[in-house]
Amino acid sequence: MIAVRRIPDGEGPSVELVSEADLSSRLSAAVPPDVAFDPTAPDVGFVHRRLADADVYFVANTSNTPRRVTARFRSQAARAELWNAFTGKVEGLEVGERGIALALEPYGTRLLVFRKEGSDAPLARTTTSTATIENLRTGWTVTFGAPGSGAAVEMPHSWADDPQTSHVSGTVTYKRSVTVPPGLRTPGGRVLLDFGDARAIEPEPLPGGTLRGNSFAALVAPPIREAATVFVNGRRAGSVWAPPYRVDLTDLLRDGPNEIRVDVYNTAINRLAEGGHLPDTDALVERYGQRFRLQDLEGLRPLPSGILSVPRIVAER
Repeated sequence: MIAVRRIPDGEGPSVELVSEADLSSRLSAAVPPDVAFDPTAPDVGFVHRRLADADVYFVANTSNTPRRVTARFRSQAARAELWNAFTGKVEGLEVGERGIALALEPYGTRLLVFRKEGSDAPLARTTTSTATIENLRTGWTVTFGAPGSGAAVEMPHSWADDPQTSHVSGTVTYKRSVTVPPGLRTPGGRVLLDFGDARAIEPEPLPGGTLRGNSFAALVAPPIREAATVFVNGRRAGSVWAPPYRVDLTDLLRDGPNEIRVDVYNTAINRLAEGGHLPDTDALVERYGQRFRLQDLEGLRPLPSGILSVPRIVAER
């Protein structure tokens, strides 16, 4: 038995006194940890659920910066499965002697499953090289509201910077043609539309006691504000709203010209900042009393909205 700080009253010399700093290493030596990360990453955590036929681990990066770790799981299975909760895709992973290498985006998560009977899921492909095929800075048009020819813009672009569109809240459409050279798509490779990384930022100073001051906000500056859906030649390729801001275009591209359409959605803040759009609550208060107060609406300003980066076409092999 071991004790921390002091030996409990009534216990004999068989109890060993250790420091708090030594406690973790002593416990790890006595009982193998459920999950061990190398290098040690205090901001990477996990949840483990044991099923009758499998062990399920949810691993999360709780920080606003990328984390690369090798995770060693207590499970003795030689194969694991990586489940994608957004697409439903299941891939197999080899469990090496050191464990499983995980590259976690800011606030990124992974769902890993160790089956007692083994896994027959196809192995996840390994990227051997990445090349930028084209930077999509120019050639874009932006359309507000009804379909039309659109106005020419360059990236990065925020419609909140234009006084005529700064108070637009809703869906805005960006379009561009991309020419795919023959041979770009290779067996086992992928072609991605990459909007860039989510840059870490510091929390904004806020007045004490406000609703926003007591709520959670992701401390990243995203390349898309706030979310987008990507279409290739009129077919939906995927959506982006959190890191990584990438969409797989492989199966929808064709050799030659392709139309890329990005529908970007922002929040209602821009419209509210215009003023005059809040409902009159006087009758509600008169009947039911003061049950709530509208908070943090003074001094609203339009938020950046649009594609705030230069997108890239990236080929992985």
